[in-house]
Amino acid sequence: PEPGVVHPPCKSRLFEPSWFDPKRVSASAPDTDLRLEHVHGYRCPWELAKHKGVTNMSLDNLGNCFFLSSSRIVYPASALVVIASVTEGEPQAFFKGHDDDVVSLCVHPSREICASGQVASLDHKYPPVLVWRVSDHALLATLKGRHVRRVGTLDFSPDGRFLITVGGD
Repeated sequence: PEPGVVHPPCKSRLFEPSWFDPKRVSASAPDTDLRLEHVHGYRCPWELAKHKGVTNMSLDNLGNCFFLSSSRIVYPASALVVIASVTEGEPQAFFKGHDDDVVSLCVHPSREICASGQVASLDHKYPPVLVWRVSDHALLATLKGRHVRRVGTLDFSPDGRFLITVGGD
């Protein structure tokens, strides 16, 4: 076999630096702890992207940014759900229960609970819906095994007793 490794989307082979020793470099944890402080980004709705000339997006993530109160919003960004204040200088909070892109989100009528759905992943062949509490990001329920590719949209009933999900199967 040829030396080097191919990592898509690269078309040519990649090679380790001559000084690289995988036993010495990869075996130890980094010297510091990383902590997520702020997310710059948002999983953009299709219509906004189309308006900007982006044509190769799927039709997921329509209507996925919500007000929790007059000063706090919630929205997906990659595998996170971000809870942010519209007041400048206040730190963001994060729901980190997903292991791949969050593509659907809804807020319970009480504004104290959210449900979020993701795409299928290596760990979840059938993408889960996670129901969680906004105040402490505690996972309340995991719904799985109903959809194949992604949880396209979801919503609570007006009285909050039911949660409906629609897959991108």
